[in-house]
Amino acid sequence: MKYCTDPNDFPAGSDAAAIQAAVNEAKKLGLDTVVIPRMNRRRGQALWVIDTAVLLPDHITLILDGCLLRMADGSFDNMFRNSLALSPAGCDPEGRQTDIIIRGINGAALDGGLPNGLNEDTSLTGGMPHISANLFIYLHNVERFEISGLTCRDQRWWAMAFMFSRNGHIHDIRFRLTRHLEDRVIRWRNQDGIDLRIGCSDILIENIEGETGDDFIALTALKGFRQDRSDYVAGADTDIHDVIIRNIRAVTSLCAIIRLLAHHGNRIYNVAISDVHDISRFGETAQSQMCLRIGDDNPAYYDFDEALRCKPGDISGISIRNVHTRARTGINLTGCVNDLHADGLCMTDDGGAALFCGQPGISGVFIYHPTAQKEYDLIKAPVPYDPGNRERLENVLIENVSYEAEGRHAPGILCLSYTDLHRVRVRNITTNGAAPLEWYGPADKDRFVIEGARES
Repeated sequence: MKYCTDPNDFPAGSDAAAIQAAVNEAKKLGLDTVVIPRMNRRRGQALWVIDTAVLLPDHITLILDGCLLRMADGSFDNMFRNSLALSPAGCDPEGRQTDIIIRGINGAALDGGLPNGLNEDTSLTGGMPHISANLFIYLHNVERFEISGLTCRDQRWWAMAFMFSRNGHIHDIRFRLTRHLEDRVIRWRNQDGIDLRIGCSDILIENIEGETGDDFIALTALKGFRQDRSDYVAGADTDIHDVIIRNIRAVTSLCAIIRLLAHHGNRIYNVAISDVHDISRFGETAQSQMCLRIGDDNPAYYDFDEALRCKPGDISGISIRNVHTRARTGINLTGCVNDLHADGLCMTDDGGAALFCGQPGISGVFIYHPTAQKEYDLIKAPVPYDPGNRERLENVLIENVSYEAEGRHAPGILCLSYTDLHRVRVRNITTNGAAPLEWYGPADKDRFVIEGARES
């Protein structure tokens, strides 16, 4: 009995067209399942080249069985997206799609191929499409989805993005970068891993490992991809909330392993993060700038409009547990963060500050370049900040901190700059004495409430 379709059974002018034909036939027959095998009979090799996006309807399961899919050279489109993602119908509440599954088995991989010249400088210029055309996977206004079992290699931009999507499970994903030497001499490509954008909720992200060129996992409640907001779903909640992130083993050569960012009147709340392990190695991989980056008050994110800047409580209800890292900063809190509890933070090797609250050297312009040790030196050009334009942290508890790092990247283990503290406590911290326990900027009058600090 036939239970699925196979793209090999559909003569077509391209691999993407064959896969699309298999998807369409599966829906027509009520099978709702497509299996892409390792071997591509059309090419006579174990490779599927994707030149245009495969559009996924409701109630479809796409199984990638040991296959390698690579973006075609010079192409400007996603690999997969839901069928209504870029249409006006997809922005109608009635256009919400449901039950989309992309499942990799037996080592299935997505490969970005060669860079196509589309980056954040060339996006929407000279006839180029928006940079989001470089996504492997894009789901917009989707209810109930699963992405799993894939290796994502050398993504051209972010690997996958989700907008106005909920009740999802993203798991067992591996990220690989193989073009370090080539990419050091071309335009930075902002190679995030998983990005949840506005309107995403009730999502579990777990068992994710590997290396990305920018944020490994990002929750960014900013705007849509289109300046005219034509990708907003009418009347839909724009907040990001009720997200679980766990069992992460990662390294990024820029920015953060996990990032939360909110402006433009959008909120992020009820986020639980646990078991985050920085797998970078000195002399072998880059060093993450930050392990966890919660908030960012760079004016560019709110279009230099104070009315759009985050307000107290816009990021709230954040729990963090069991973080192990050698990043330049373990946890960075910037902007307006309320009700955050972190339990279990270990700084090791050449890691920097365990906690940095504030802006200078964090939200500025950064230039990275490789050294002989394959690390990345950091040249900081901070944005000038008005000392009166301060940030606010409220109801924050950081406890069970172990500082085992060398301290050479840390002005202090606990750092504060241009930030007002309201009920911010650090409890039970053990330090090796390699760096001062506290560091405060010249404009700061508040102090951390430290309970139970001891030197090992």
